[in-house]
Amino acid sequence: MRIYVSHSRSFDFKVELYQPLRLISGIEWVFPHEESEEAYPVLELIRSGTLNSIIAEVSFPSTGQGIELGWAFLLNLRQATIAYLFKQFKAAGIPRFPFQAVFLHRH
Repeated sequence: MRIYVSHSRSFDFKVELYQPLRLISGIEWVFPHEESEEAYPVLELIRSGTLNSIIAEVSFPSTGQGIELGWAFLLNLRQATIAYLFKQFKAAGIPRFPFQAVFLHRH
C-alpha cells in the first residue's frame, strides 16, 4: 500500500507527523518534504495511479494542501480513502499519539 501524506508546513511535521507514521509497518509512505522544502510533484504522483490513499493532517490551514486534495478528488483517487487527522494537545507534558481524531472519507 502506498500512501501520500498531505500537510501544512506550519509545524514540525518531520517530528510530529512523519515519525509516528513510520511506526506503522507495511506501508510505503510518501512524505513530500522529507528531503526537500521544494514543491512536491504531487499532481504527477496522483496521475500516475500508484497511490492507494492520501492522509491529510489538517490542524493548520494550507492552500496548497487544499489544492492537493482537490486534485485527488478530481483525478484517479476516486476510489481511495482520504483520512483527515487533527492534532491532539499534550496534557501536562505527557506525549501521546499525536492525533485525536481521524475522519475517513471514501468516494
